[in-house]
Amino acid sequence: MSSITVHRHSQLPSDKYALIDSYCTDLDCDCRVVYIFVVSQSQQRQVASITFGWQSLEFFRKWMGADEVDDMIRDLKGPALMPMGPQSEFAPILRELVGERLQEKAYVQLLKRHYKEFRKALTATKKKSDLSW
Repeated sequence: MSSITVHRHSQLPSDKYALIDSYCTDLDCDCRVVYIFVVSQSQQRQVASITFGWQSLEFFRKWMGADEVDDMIRDLKGPALMPMGPQSEFAPILRELVGERLQEKAYVQLLKRHYKEFRKALTATKKKSDLSW
């Protein structure tokens, strides 16, 4: 988990915002997308839901089986606000701040590592549940 601390921002309350990364649980899906849930420490609630895929637009176009890059594919690449995720009035600003964090190579490498670890654990859990039959 990472965080962003905001002080004296013109459009955002001063606060510490946790960035909680989450991943797809479908074993047949290798989308290479992270879901980043932004949680306000002071409010103790989720204030933004953001998607980010670290592969190219062309990767996502092929993965979606699309003829061309459209808005859905651009949203997978992100960072973009998740249409079905909880959003506050501050979500667009938080998306921008998370976008700045996603320019940091070390942060993206951390997310990629978490993705690999999550997929490995998910696969191991699936194999264990297959044995229980």
